[in-house]
Amino acid sequence: MAPPPPPNSWVQRASVPGGGVSGASSFVIDGRIYIANGFRNGETKAVYRYDPSQDSWQALSSTPTNVRANAIGFAIAGYGYMGLGYSCVGGGTCTYTFYKDLWRLDPTTTLWTQMADFPGTARANAVSFVIGDKAYVTGGSSANQFDTWHPTTRGPRRRTLLDHVTPGPLPSRSARRATSVSGGA
Repeated sequence: MAPPPPPNSWVQRASVPGGGVSGASSFVIDGRIYIANGFRNGETKAVYRYDPSQDSWQALSSTPTNVRANAIGFAIAGYGYMGLGYSCVGGGTCTYTFYKDLWRLDPTTTLWTQMADFPGTARANAVSFVIGDKAYVTGGSSANQFDTWHPTTRGPRRRTLLDHVTPGPLPSRSARRATSVSGGA
């Protein structure tokens, strides 16, 4: 078990296997940090879970998605969600593909399930956050709108249905994003 850090200090913990990953999606479930996809010598579909009580990373099965980076990540009701983002294909000249798909990770089985597509415009570099049982997505590099995701379940596949809210344009477009992660009880 990893010792607690001294008060008001930074302590280095175990690094992600294989080196750093940038532009990854992240979320927290039951006190464990998950990262998915991103850049590592090109885009990757790798998924890792960090257990702070053990100070250790575990490689999980790759996402069943296209490779991508700068996607969103959030957790609701014990499941992790990853979606949107972009991939860049090409040598010196890059052709971008933006995505609007959404995937749910069951942390017990570590299996991903494709959910209903994001109802807004495909985008990358968006910001997502959760309040209660709703995830909010705003900004991004291909859209200037505010979206509300309210997960409900219907049918045998329990696909998430997404309600779309557009209260008006944002004052400016986001070219990059800030990401925050918080854990609840």
